[in-house]
Amino acid sequence: MMKCVLAVDIGNTNITLGLFKGRALAKKAKIPTHAHASYAKRLAKFLRGASIDAVIISSVVPAD
Repeated sequence: MMKCVLAVDIGNTNITLGLFKGRALAKKAKIPTHAHASYAKRLAKFLRGASIDAVIISSVVPAD
């Protein structure tokens, strides 16, 4: 059975999502990063029907 991995890159401009089945990218999406976004709803829609085995998260810290 192929593993399903969710990759999340949280950047200053976008949150980029990738859903991998094995080594193949099955699905991708970008969500604009701003203070009033509904990230949970968009993530739930992106993941609908997926069975996730692992998650990889990367993030940046904005300069002060």
